[in-house]
Amino acid sequence: MTTKTINGTVTTPILLGTGGYGAHLTVGATGRVAPSGPGLVAITGPAGLAGVKLVNQGEVFGGGGLYHNNKGGRGGGAIVLHDGGRISNTGTIEGGNGGGGRYGSGGEGGIGILLGHGGTISNGGLIRGGAGGGSYENVGGTGGVGILVNHAGTITNTGTIAGGAGAYAGRFAYSGGSGGVGVDLSGGGTLTNHGLIEGGNGGSCYEAGGNGATAVLLGGPATVVNTGAIMGGEGGYGYFDGSGGGGNGILFDAAGTLTNSGDIQAGYYGGTGVVVGGKAEISNTGTIGGAGGGTGVDLGGGGHLDNGGLIKGGGGYYGEYYTGGAGGIGLVVSGVAKLANSGTMVGGGGGNSYFYNGGRGGVGALLTGAETLVNTGSVLGGTGGRSGDYDGGTGGVGVVLGNGAAVTNHGAITGGIGGISHNYYAGVGGVGAAVYAGATLTNTGTVTGGQGGRSYTYPGGTGGAGVLLDGGALIAASGLIAGGAPGTGGAQGDAVQFGAISSTLIVEAGAQFSGDIAANSAVDDRLVLAAGGGGTLAGFGTSITGFTDIQEAAGARWTLGGTITGTGKLAMGDAATLTLTGPVSIARIAFSAGGEDHLKLGAPTQVSSVFAGFATGDVVTLAGLKAASADFANGTLTLFDSGQHVIDALQFAGDYVTGDFGLQPDGTGTNIFYAGTAIFYAGTAAAIEPGVLSSTPARHWTSGWNSNDVFFHSHIIAG
Repeated sequence: MTTKTINGTVTTPILLGTGGYGAHLTVGATGRVAPSGPGLVAITGPAGLAGVKLVNQGEVFGGGGLYHNNKGGRGGGAIVLHDGGRISNTGTIEGGNGGGGRYGSGGEGGIGILLGHGGTISNGGLIRGGAGGGSYENVGGTGGVGILVNHAGTITNTGTIAGGAGAYAGRFAYSGGSGGVGVDLSGGGTLTNHGLIEGGNGGSCYEAGGNGATAVLLGGPATVVNTGAIMGGEGGYGYFDGSGGGGNGILFDAAGTLTNSGDIQAGYYGGTGVVVGGKAEISNTGTIGGAGGGTGVDLGGGGHLDNGGLIKGGGGYYGEYYTGGAGGIGLVVSGVAKLANSGTMVGGGGGNSYFYNGGRGGVGALLTGAETLVNTGSVLGGTGGRSGDYDGGTGGVGVVLGNGAAVTNHGAITGGIGGISHNYYAGVGGVGAAVYAGATLTNTGTVTGGQGGRSYTYPGGTGGAGVLLDGGALIAASGLIAGGAPGTGGAQGDAVQFGAISSTLIVEAGAQFSGDIAANSAVDDRLVLAAGGGGTLAGFGTSITGFTDIQEAAGARWTLGGTITGTGKLAMGDAATLTLTGPVSIARIAFSAGGEDHLKLGAPTQVSSVFAGFATGDVVTLAGLKAASADFANGTLTLFDSGQHVIDALQFAGDYVTGDFGLQPDGTGTNIFYAGTAIFYAGTAAAIEPGVLSSTPARHWTSGWNSNDVFFHSHIIAG
């Protein structure tokens, strides 16, 4: 095979396999290939020439495009190998710049390297597409692609690969040119990057700016390993019609695998760090970020993500006379996926505004399909934007779940901080986790609403709810769920806030709450107190409100503190113990059909609920009330002290008579037990046949009586 080495300057195009050139070519460190004709390709490997091997240590440039009154000419490619091959570069390879156009668009920049049928590229130098040509009255030219491989290829980079910049367009033009893609593996392949890969920046224009380009575009199944930096191009500035969108860091059009321990960033003005159209396997220990309100990772096709690094949404853009832009989402998943986070996912901060509202903070993680996420790290909503004259922006939600998504949290999920306002209302803190229809959140860690923002002239913002339930389910297995702290002068957020669709809160022993638990009385919200030992749902705020159904599991022992209200019922399980320490006005308290329930009331005179199903083995303890006698009539049990003064009245649903209720001292209080068929002894409760005494101990109801005390009901003796 003929091998040729160039150490000088060549100004004519090289066609491999002809003119003394074989399939192997070396451009030495002092060599330069730069054709002088407009739009010419510097080095071409024609179709049918197999086994091409090209080594560049010097410089290879495509020819620049011609200026034209209409459309400018296209820049020439630096290297085009139609049947692929192997390229090793430690020098500089650049496509030619596009030619300018006066009335038409500017010319497109030339490609740095084009491999038509796959191949291998190893780069330790610079490979860049040519810049687009400018336009006076039309559209700026698009930048050239740095490397384009039409079929599966392999690229290893330790240097720099960049797309060409989109062209600036003149005062009377429509828009700036778009940047060129850094690496385009149209047919998929393998990319290993230890250096820098950049998409080209969009060109600026008085009207609309050009779009920044994606740094790495993968059209087929592909594998990417990154320990370096991959950066999408920035959108070009547009004065009247807005700036161009930022380029993505990596765009998988199909399934792919990404292992990242480096830095992947989108270009400013809205780019996404990583976008996956098909199913993907992503392992991240580095940083992946959106920009200008863009998303960090968009896993649209589902797959698997294991994050031990940082995934972040881009910050919202600044708004001078309008609302600041919303912060970008850290992670978006809309397909079936398994997700694990031991690192950090965070939404972008909302954009600031001087004369209007601050922008909303971005969501930390948005799961809209059948995903599962196990979090042992941190997921945070973005901070709301600052405002000079109007409202501060609302903090972003930590995690949003919908459509069957499931999250198990062992770490920390936190809503974003509300934005600051100088002259008006501060922003509200973001919700920690918003759980929508069919979704489930299981918590053993910490879920906290964001802190309310600060205002220089008004009270601070309200803290965000720890969890918003709107058609979903929350299993509080352990850990803490807390409403966000208020801004100065504001109010703490609810620990759990219910929305417009019926939802379920399941609480297990060991779970803690800070803030109110506020159900929606207009829908059928449900609170389940799980079995498995005693638990305390107290110290969380001032109230448990609005539930249609509160269900305590069989054998459970729970204490509920604060005010309890609702239009439905509180149902006790078989042989359950329930302590209610504050006012209770839920419509009905139901004892189980299996009996043996013990209900303890800490504020019995503030209980307006109706008791249902009170039967053999059931006991109600009234704290702080010493009843000497009772009378039942018209559904009301009236209790009297020793002076026959009324001290309380409780409502019972059922066909009872006075003799069905027994009274028993319990320290400073009183036990009420069902006595229609039983005789009770001191410290024990034994059901016996009428007229027959038994020494067999039964369930201990109280320690208030002594061993000689026996209480008989006349209608039992009569029996």
